[in-house]
This record gives sequence, C-alpha cells and structure tokens, in this order.
Amino acid sequence: MPIKRLALFCYLLIISLVACKNNSDSNNTSKIIDPLEAALPHGDTLPIDNLNEADREKLANAIGRTVDIISAKSMINDFKKKSERLQIYAFWKLDCETCIQQHQLLRKLQNEIGIEEIELTFVNLDAKNRVSDVNSSIRAQSISESVYMISNLIISDLDPQYRNIFSGKTPTLLFIQNDYHTFEYFNRLFEYDELYAMIQPLLI
Repeated sequence: MPIKRLALFCYLLIISLVACKNNSDSNNTSKIIDPLEAALPHGDTLPIDNLNEADREKLANAIGRTVDIISAKSMINDFKKKSERLQIYAFWKLDCETCIQQHQLLRKLQNEIGIEEIELTFVNLDAKNRVSDVNSSIRAQSISESVYMISNLIISDLDPQYRNIFSGKTPTLLFIQNDYHTFEYFNRLFEYDELYAMIQPLLI
C-alpha cells in the first residue's frame, strides 16, 4: 500500500510539474515582444503590422540610426573608396523639402534596381547645432543608409574640384562610378524616370 501511494504521489507530482511548465511557456509566449515594436518609442503609432519584411528591416535599422559627424577630408576619402556598387551621394539640408522628395525617389530606385547594385549615402550640410533635428529627420524618413554631417566645413579650403559639390544649392546629387569618374547634377529635383535614365548606364 505505501508503495502504491508513493507511486500515485509521484504521478500527481509529475502531472503538476508538466502543467506548471506548460503554463509558464504559455505566459512566456504571450510576453514575447516584436523587436521592432520594442524599439519604437512609447506611444508610437506607426502601422508596423502592415509592413513587409524588407520595410520592417529598413525601419528597424533606421531606429537608433544617428548622423555621423565627419570632416570634409574624410568625406572626400569616402568618395574615393573602391566598391563593386555604384555610389550615390545625396546632399541635403533640413529646410529643403525638395531634397526629401529626392531621397524618396532615390530609395525607390534603389529598391527597384537592388541594394547589391546601388549604395546610397546621405550628406547633410546643416550646422552642427542641428544634429538633433537631423536625427529626427532620419527617423521620420526611416533612413537606414549611412548619413553624414560635415563638421567645420570651409569651402575655400577644399580643392576646386570639390567646392561645387559642397557649396551647390540643394538638392545636389553626386554619382560615382567604380573608376571614380563622377557625374554631378545640381539644384533641382530629378523625376524618377530621369534618375533611372541617368543611373542605369552607370551600372556594371
């Protein structure tokens, strides 16, 4: 009899432990938070449930993305880097609404052609005291690409070949091919078809 009672007690104990584990697993499952939702500020109402996987990844990368402050010399060195992708640098300022429109078209173009073909870099030309505003703009646009701000920019100190790039009226686009041959377009919004027609021949 004691052995039967012991066996019954062990059986009930096992059942109880299994039930507790299942309940714990259920609670843990219900508490799992989407990493993207967790990254969003409290009260954010972005419709993330409707985003496809690519857009979710871009948004996740954009959250927490901040502008990198570099020197003009470092930026020029970046122009000269070797890459298998076409390098496109888009210069902009916060008060330039046309620049934001150009960003949208460039990113649409990159999505169509493919990030394996095109690398986008955004270069902000506002004063350093607007860093927080630039970061807010990055977030608002869900930009996941590299964003730079030029520190202590003195146009007269630059080589003549680069002065127009940094002093041109925004939006300024700089396309760099793998052989470092550059194509510069200044001072107006380029429509999507125009951008496509200019960029397509530069792709390898």
